[in-house]
Amino acid sequence: QFYNKAININNEHLYQTYSGLAHIYYKLDNFYLSLEYLQKSLDNKFISSSYAFIAMNYISMAKIYTKLNEQDKALEMFDKAIDNQLKIVNDDHPDLSYTYRSKALLYYYLNDQDKALEFIEQTYYIQCQSLPNYHLDFRKTYEIFAEIYIKKANLDKALYYYHKSIDNQLKTFLFNHPLIGSTYRSIGNIYLKKHELDKSLTYFHKVFLNEIDRYQFGNCLLSVTFRQIADIYYDKKRLFTCITILFKIT
Repeated sequence: QFYNKAININNEHLYQTYSGLAHIYYKLDNFYLSLEYLQKSLDNKFISSSYAFIAMNYISMAKIYTKLNEQDKALEMFDKAIDNQLKIVNDDHPDLSYTYRSKALLYYYLNDQDKALEFIEQTYYIQCQSLPNYHLDFRKTYEIFAEIYIKKANLDKALYYYHKSIDNQLKTFLFNHPLIGSTYRSIGNIYLKKHELDKSLTYFHKVFLNEIDRYQFGNCLLSVTFRQIADIYYDKKRLFTCITILFKIT
């Protein structure tokens, strides 16, 4: 209501009002109307030198086109965002790393892992120049590296980056933080793919220890972990141990 009233007041901040309306319609899942207001914001004459705001609008449009499965348009918007960011910041500025990482993820979902790797490497380079090594943004980047290498069937490289993610998280989080548990589970799953059952079991036990502080017996997430551990014991032909674990979740 207040944004609509602001539209009727013709002033130099109108492009911000349009962008605000776009954000609201995005939250309401009305993506086409959100795109319409983002374009109105970009078309407004007062936005011409606000390169940071222009870049932000293009990033918002890229996210919408991604949700609409219009990946080519999304890539075009990310490129326009980068062009505008480079008009006001150096090529190693942290803002660029976020855009590069978003573009890497888009290529990942398009199954173009070489392009995804190219942009996540650019992200990592910028982060190394601009962030302390304990910064949690590294965790996201390491895990994207890992996911890309899983898609490229390079499991050893994926493990390398998941371990770097764990090292990064343990500088900030306590052992029982859910993100650490999630990464331990990913490592356990990779060792399963490599048929290294003892190592896989080690990491699923770490998942269990991570979760037991937060969940009670009977919790569905804890049950999933128990079942994964039981499956590994089954594969190791340790059937009695497998049965014992399964009884705990029934």
